[in-house]
Amino acid sequence: MSFPKCKICFDRFSDTDSEHIPRNLTCGHALCHKCITAMVNNSTVECPFCRTVTNIVNNDITKLLKNFALIEVIEDARYSLNKKDVVVVNSNSPPMCKNHPHNLAEFVCVTSGCKSQCKLMCRTCEEFGNHKGHTRGLLQEEAAKMRTVLNNSETKLENFCDSIQSCIEQYKNAQRSFESSGATYKAKVKSIEEHFKKIKEMVAQREKETLVELKDAADCCLDDNKKKMEILSVGHQRFKQKLTDMKEFHNINQAGLLSKESQIMELVEMAKIATQSNVVNAPQPTKMDDITINLASFNFGK
Repeated sequence: MSFPKCKICFDRFSDTDSEHIPRNLTCGHALCHKCITAMVNNSTVECPFCRTVTNIVNNDITKLLKNFALIEVIEDARYSLNKKDVVVVNSNSPPMCKNHPHNLAEFVCVTSGCKSQCKLMCRTCEEFGNHKGHTRGLLQEEAAKMRTVLNNSETKLENFCDSIQSCIEQYKNAQRSFESSGATYKAKVKSIEEHFKKIKEMVAQREKETLVELKDAADCCLDDNKKKMEILSVGHQRFKQKLTDMKEFHNINQAGLLSKESQIMELVEMAKIATQSNVVNAPQPTKMDDITINLASFNFGK
């Protein structure tokens, strides 16, 4: 059984809230106490449905009889509701309005510069409350727009994180090229050994110095690559955490999502700035092939 509502403000009638007690006009139509109070003019109220005039003695609305038939319906509805063991609530259903708890907050204020802390609004907010005269949007549509913005930023940030991961893989491959057992490293050593084979006895010391030079250059590149890779890893972890923060917003309902607008837009702005170029602006890793060793040349004659 549903609760009867006032046909003017659409708030539920109440048998406990004095503002929403149903009262009878002379014509027999019933309105809530609050709406009748707002309609009083020169100690009279004109019925909004049949235009019959009701006299209000001394402007005292309490002189109008309560509609006990509606009050009985309210009591029966409350009894039926209390008998239910389980109430299933759809997390995406509009919440009850904070300012008018008898109404559903089906709309969102989209007026720029609105000073109200709560952007959710019901029909009463729109007609008489803090959002009177403001532009409204449907809660579901505005939440859908917010999810679209969130999803787009999430996709960009995911691609950006993938780009960072690709750079890290390049660094890993470069690091492996410096392993002494690797083909590239062996090729470098072989070229040096072949060069000095013919003059080994004469330039043995020079050969040793050159090999040391190669090792020093390789170690230097290893250290440099390691530092750059650590910087990339720190950045990657940071953006992955931001991505995780974005994904967590999918677990909250529409009203909660809109209440987190400032936090979401902060993440969106961060993602927009970070992903403007769509590629990671990182220097290429140094590989073994990038090292040049100047070998001594000798003219031994014939």
